[in-house]
Amino acid sequence: MNIYPYTGFHFRVTFGNISGAKNDIAFQSVKGLEIQLETETVKEAGVLDYEHVIPVRAKFSPLILERGVFKPENSWVIGWCKRALMEFTFEPITVTVMLLNEAHQPLITWNLRHTWPKSWKIKDLNAQQGEILVETLELNYNAFTVSS
Repeated sequence: MNIYPYTGFHFRVTFGNISGAKNDIAFQSVKGLEIQLETETVKEAGVLDYEHVIPVRAKFSPLILERGVFKPENSWVIGWCKRALMEFTFEPITVTVMLLNEAHQPLITWNLRHTWPKSWKIKDLNAQQGEILVETLELNYNAFTVSS
């Protein structure tokens, strides 16, 4: 039984049933595993001291993935993004984010359904800094399930 909180630095991201190159799953950052309830305010006639706030539906934040840039032609993920963003050909897939233990086994798994690329950004090029060039993928998804 684990009595300590998990650390968030050892994880893996997979894209559907694609068994691409290792650089396609080597992300330095994952953000956006978030769910919120949208609400609706209802005013009741004759009641002036409060309003009813009713939950309406779940809303999921975009998934944001960051990693160092590789040659686009060597990446299935970037090809998938380019087809959606440049050719308007969408291939929604399930994206899986796994938090891993020291034996590289999943501790927690998030399965994001009906995922498609929303944006692909390249960090600014700057001759005065010797940093790794980073690309950011923003993915939209309908919902996620979580399991451990």
